[in-house]
Amino acid sequence: MPDEPTPRAPRSPVLVVLAACLFAAACDRPQAPGGGGQLGHYPPNTAQEPQPKFIRFIDGGDNTGRLETAIAVYEGEGGEKVELVGAVHIADAGYYARLAERFTTYDSLLYEMIKPDGAAPPGPGDRGGSLISLLQRGMGGGLELAYQIEAIDYGAENFVHADLDAETFREMSKERGQTLPKLLLQSAVQEFLSTFKDGGGRKGDPMLELKMLAAMFSKERARRLKYLFARELQDIEEVMAGLEKGIGGEESVILIERNKKAIEVLRERLSAGEKHIGVFYGGAHLPDLEERILREIGLRRTGVRWETAWLIE
Repeated sequence: MPDEPTPRAPRSPVLVVLAACLFAAACDRPQAPGGGGQLGHYPPNTAQEPQPKFIRFIDGGDNTGRLETAIAVYEGEGGEKVELVGAVHIADAGYYARLAERFTTYDSLLYEMIKPDGAAPPGPGDRGGSLISLLQRGMGGGLELAYQIEAIDYGAENFVHADLDAETFREMSKERGQTLPKLLLQSAVQEFLSTFKDGGGRKGDPMLELKMLAAMFSKERARRLKYLFARELQDIEEVMAGLEKGIGGEESVILIERNKKAIEVLRERLSAGEKHIGVFYGGAHLPDLEERILREIGLRRTGVRWETAWLIE
């Protein structure tokens, strides 16, 4: 069986939108320290280049394989250890069980969730009513995968909210004209245009949509659809790059402002003397978060391990 990441899979504009909804996140790059942002705990780490990918697909051949997310470890001279834990919002139940066990080892686990200010996080079995949560839950059911909100206990004692509250998110998004449908359409259009070169036809597998249609009517529908989706999701960082800037060129709220909040909370926990902190965010957030940890806080990356989120066999 091959055990290397597959080459870039062809991407459909329809799948771009669905993939974006699965992660509800994107990537941008922070300003260099000293350019108006806060200085970190240590001098900027410019010796290490950022990790290029936090999501990958290992193709096993014959419509089998595994979608993996990274857990990257960063350390400081004072013994601090920060782990970026990539999340896929629908995944195998065993994936969430392994992560939940790991979360108990942290002083704090910082998590993403846009919820009303002061509201308690959802408990096990609670069902959110947003369009994104409904879509994620529906896709999870169709692909025979668990839904993150229902699989993780967000009421655990060491869990710390590290995201914008719903009121701030809505207000900032409205001010910048960055509604989610507009941003997803922007990303889909940019990705679609990028598949054409020198006036030629679309790059990649011209039969992709037909394969998806065939999979829908297959007796192995869930497995075949998981395989096709997993091939797309391995390039989520590239797909989400279309959301680097919102419409009008301002920093995107759905990524940049949320990542800034996560880093703000991380600084607070480090300043309080915590030594082992996890940051549990959608995998497509992590390239930007890593660069902030390296350049702004000054930690060094000391390791990367991979967790299997989707096993397709």
